[in-house]
Amino acid sequence: GRGGNNMMMMRGRQQGDGMMGRMMKKHPGWVLLKNQMHVPGGYRRVLSTTLWVGSFNADGVNERDVGNLFARFGYVEDVSIKRAVGSVFVTMRDRIEAETAKAECFGVGMLASCKVGWGHGAGVSRDVYDYRTGEALITENVFQKFGDLNLPPYEYPSYVPRLPKL
Repeated sequence: GRGGNNMMMMRGRQQGDGMMGRMMKKHPGWVLLKNQMHVPGGYRRVLSTTLWVGSFNADGVNERDVGNLFARFGYVEDVSIKRAVGSVFVTMRDRIEAETAKAECFGVGMLASCKVGWGHGAGVSRDVYDYRTGEALITENVFQKFGDLNLPPYEYPSYVPRLPKL
């Protein structure tokens, strides 16, 4: 985690084996926001824990390299390199770790010339997603499919929700 530990922490992986755990449900890339005021019936408000890294040069770089870089900010759930478009998606365990990584990764190592923003997680429709904040509305069905990670709803007292805009 924090404090200079360079070992990548990834859900469902043993250090060094590189194999995803088959028994654990994959993190959806978002967390439930405790404030559900004004959310239409059948929807839930979530905040992204997935970072989009653009203008990324992936030559000679693998998921473990990227994960090790982001592990200094918190627990890395998943890394996906999209070589054809020069981008990477990094899913952190929770929103606080994702916000820290987003704020502090500029100019670090292989990210020196990259852009960093919010990516959306599993089941998030672009129609009800705010790229500036990483806030989304997901359907109750999507929440039931992905949302039972035993994480408490994310309390963010200073955050003013931007959605719904259905």
